Parts: sequence; structure tokens; C-alpha cells
Amino acid sequence: MSVAQTWRVSHRSTLCAWLALLSVLTVVLLPAQARANAPFVNEHFTIDDSGAFSDCGFRIRVHNVGSGAIKLRTEPGSGEELVQQRLDITSTFTNPVTGDWFAIAGHWQEHISHTTVLPNGNIETVLREPGNRHNIYDADGVIARDTGQTVYTFVYDPVLDEEVSMTTEVHGKFPVAGTDLCVLATDLIG
Repeated sequence: MSVAQTWRVSHRSTLCAWLALLSVLTVVLLPAQARANAPFVNEHFTIDDSGAFSDCGFRIRVHNVGSGAIKLRTEPGSGEELVQQRLDITSTFTNPVTGDWFAIAGHWQEHISHTTVLPNGNIETVLREPGNRHNIYDADGVIARDTGQTVYTFVYDPVLDEEVSMTTEVHGKFPVAGTDLCVLATDLIG
């Protein structure tokens, strides 16, 4: 075998050894890192239930259909526990006498974006709710729609075990927020 052939075989062997080591490290180390960042709770659920109520002065049937998920994970850099929740649901309200109906559909998300220990020892948590939360519609189309983001900031005193304060910031349009369900039902199907 010539010197060039020996060099190629030797370097090929070294290259193969490095590739083999890299493959082993990839298989061993990356899954451990992925597991460290993976959610420790990752649950999905579905909703499909029906019922009726008469709280609005007449009987209303309601049918809820939806799905959602909740994830809890630890932030790799800080060790903070982060929560993410999602819910897609449509609730259809029907007057059983007239057959008239309306529905409220929405997409909700909640993210605890960060938690901070303040200089006085209190804990501040920020919860964000982005999304298209309330779409009210009937057979004629969309009646009203809420869309935007709400940001809640909670300050908790761990010594006294109580909430010290809560602030709310609203960004977007929320014409449906605060609407009384019975007033809405009476106007649309009563």
C-alpha cells in the first residue's frame, strides 16, 4: 500500500471514529436536553356536553363542543414554572320552543409569561390572554366579536399568603366583555 493510500485509510478510519462518536453523543445528549425542556404536564382534552337552564326567565338548551390543552414546563434558564393553556369552544344556546339559536365561539390562550421575585420579597406574575375570545353569531352571521390581548399582573405576598395587587391592561376591542348572558339571550332568542 502506498503512503497516500495508507493516509487515506488512516484518515478515513479516524473520520469514521469521529462520526461514530458524534452519533453516539447526539443520541445520548440531545434527548436529555430535549427532556429537560419538555413539558412535565402536557394534557389534551375534549368537551362535548349538553344541558339546559331557566335562569333567564325562559328555558334555554346549551350544547358545548370544544377541545383544549394545558402545558406546564420549566424555563431552562431561570427554572421558572411556565403555564400555557388553550381552549377552543363553541357554546350553542337554543330556545326549545321557537328553535331560535345563537352561539358563542372562541379561542382562548393563557400564558404565564414570567414570574419575578421583587426586592421586598413579593412575587410578581404576568398572565397574558391573547386571542379571539368571544364571537357571537346566529343564522344571519356574526353579531359581535372580541379580539385583542389582556395582560394581568398579580403581586403575591408569600409571607402573608395573600394577593397584594392585580392590574389589568386591555389591548384591542372587546365589545362583548361584560355582556349579561340573559340580556343577550332574551334579545336574540327570547
